[in-house]
Amino acid sequence: MEYITVQDAARQWGISERRVRLLCAQGRIEGAHMHKRSYRIPATIEKPSDGRRAIREIEERALGWLKWDDTVIATIKGDNTVTFTLPDFNEVVALYTQGRTYWDGQQYLQFLSERLVSRDRRDIERILFRLGLS
Repeated sequence: MEYITVQDAARQWGISERRVRLLCAQGRIEGAHMHKRSYRIPATIEKPSDGRRAIREIEERALGWLKWDDTVIATIKGDNTVTFTLPDFNEVVALYTQGRTYWDGQQYLQFLSERLVSRDRRDIERILFRLGLS
């Protein structure tokens, strides 16, 4: 079997030598092994997937939650879209969601403005959605 060096792999894959060494140490490069004081990497092996969080994943992960007491009934993403996991959790939640499992950012902001603007409507925490901040 032919082997390449860490330097060759880094050049071939377009990543740093340090990253290649780290991937080897983590066992993420199949067939790579330590020989004397350096790693030997099979020449035919393809670059492993990154495994670190991509920027897109970070943007898509939930930035907040809509809760009823301690039960998460929806997640809020960075673009203010809301995905309901329990749209029919109870009568009040079903009233607001109308059975939908998704609100776009505009619908969510409209919901918040209707709840937070009026002094008489302080039920945002008590009745429906705590944003995971309390």
